Amino acid sequence: MKTIKSVKERVIYQNLKLSHRVAFFPTSGTIARVKSSHTDYMKKLIAVFTCALFIAGCVQDDPFAPLAEEPRETLIGEVLPFDLSVSTIATHRLEHEEKLVALLASTIVPLDEFIGQEVSVTGFRRAEKMREIFIVDEIHLLDEALLGQGDASKLERFSTNNFSFVFPSNWQYSTSPDGTMHFTDKNDAGGRVFLMFTVTGLEKRDAKIKPNVSLGNFKGTKNVMGDELGREIQEIILFSNNTKKKYKFNFTANFEAFDTKKAFYQLLNSFVEGEVAVRAAEDDDRRLQAEAEAQRLKIIKGAEPKVIAEDVVEEETEEAEEESDGFFKKLFSDKKEKIDTDAALRDTAAAAADRPLLDDYTNLITGDKFFPFSSNSMKLSFKSPWGYWFKNVGPTEPFPFQFGFAKHDLVGKDDADFLFEIVPSERPVESPRERTVDGELYIEWARNDVSFFRLHGAEDHRDAMRSIQATVKTW
Repeated sequence: MKTIKSVKERVIYQNLKLSHRVAFFPTSGTIARVKSSHTDYMKKLIAVFTCALFIAGCVQDDPFAPLAEEPRETLIGEVLPFDLSVSTIATHRLEHEEKLVALLASTIVPLDEFIGQEVSVTGFRRAEKMREIFIVDEIHLLDEALLGQGDASKLERFSTNNFSFVFPSNWQYSTSPDGTMHFTDKNDAGGRVFLMFTVTGLEKRDAKIKPNVSLGNFKGTKNVMGDELGREIQEIILFSNNTKKKYKFNFTANFEAFDTKKAFYQLLNSFVEGEVAVRAAEDDDRRLQAEAEAQRLKIIKGAEPKVIAEDVVEEETEEAEEESDGFFKKLFSDKKEKIDTDAALRDTAAAAADRPLLDDYTNLITGDKFFPFSSNSMKLSFKSPWGYWFKNVGPTEPFPFQFGFAKHDLVGKDDADFLFEIVPSERPVESPRERTVDGELYIEWARNDVSFFRLHGAEDHRDAMRSIQATVKTW
């Protein structure tokens, strides 16, 4: 038998074997046919591969989605319209010192709201035909009045490729070697752990457990117990819908720790699973942040703001802020329209003597004896003393913001012992003041050129009102 030595002959031999045409002594004609067959096969293979690439390119999803190799970066400049009649996803341009920095596009940030403004934009670059587009997913105003104000958000997000959730910015966590996250309060000098979170594999006994809780699209179990210190201990397990894993939360809190409990429940309700869901949640965060920046700009310019529902009350009630176009137009419109805010108060104002605010009250907010509140849409925060229920009881015309406080369970505005309001006014409050009208105490101080803050209610709650007034912050 002839030995096949050359590389060419060995290749031909293998191809003939695969096609069941075994030839130990290939002739030139056989070699030619094999070459032709092999060439045709390679052509078909290349055609199939090319078609697959073409189909993959055709079904590529969202052109605004970042790819793994696209790093995020931040640019600074002025947002301007992009008016050229060309086929592109770009809608705006970013210029700095009258030079083009980038062409911009976004499905998250309302770029129209920022035309003419100096901003920093964060995102990634994307090649488009003969040009490069900067896809924006985050924006911040660079107005000097806003510098140093920090991020208005009071929530942080923890994300992996598989799951994500939010938690308050005053919480912090450390991770143990086994991957368990230990949460503590940044303000707790003792560093006491009140929440542990871990991801583990399913066990055989889990198949026999009957779920007793449903959270979003998750099924799981919840067990509540107490300890010798009178604290409530919750163990919540959520079973993964995508993997053979389970998510375990161990939460410990005192009975009166309403703010911590509220934050924990918000964490659970924000929990999402899967790469697509994680990305969508992060995009929602950036969209809310962009809307907050746009609203802040409108307030500064005296325009009508858009109410966004991102406020969180650290108290066991749910808050729902609604758009109220009429009085928002009065409060933030550029038109010099006379604003009739509160006829009854306007009539009594002349009859009552204003008094300057003095430090002649007992501060009820000391140490950690308070409940915090923060509103991103109204750009304010305050603290409420222990012993008072508080609740959003507005808005009602003409007040875009109204909160009620009471020493008892609070149902609505009529149940409140006193109210905290934003009052539209063309006459700014020059300096903090108070006055008493028919036993009702009014405390007022400046907010901006078109509105002021007011606390009013029964005079015997003056210490509480003054304590709250001293903690009000705006941004």
